[in-house]
Amino acid sequence: MEIQINSLGEAIRHKRCLLNLTQAKLAKAVKVDNTYISKLENNHTLPSWDLLDRLEVVLHFQKGDLAELCGFPSQELIDILGEAIKLKEELAVKEKIRKFLND
Repeated sequence: MEIQINSLGEAIRHKRCLLNLTQAKLAKAVKVDNTYISKLENNHTLPSWDLLDRLEVVLHFQKGDLAELCGFPSQELIDILGEAIKLKEELAVKEKIRKFLND
């Protein structure tokens, strides 16, 4: 039987239970308050990138799985956008230098 996971909270709760972890044990492992784990599992808050990374490690998720459930862009997309911004800035600088030299 395949389990349908529709949200970040469901994914966290499901993996936590599979690993026989209480909310308190998971909270201690990822260094947050156990009430915060409850808020995550009930989809009342979204974690930081740093916390997502810690949750993925402790709960044995693949890198980026939880970010995808949050609707966050993948790290690959973030890297591509960063490179595009860097390239655009480099082109803008080159254009300013060329314009300066031609004036």
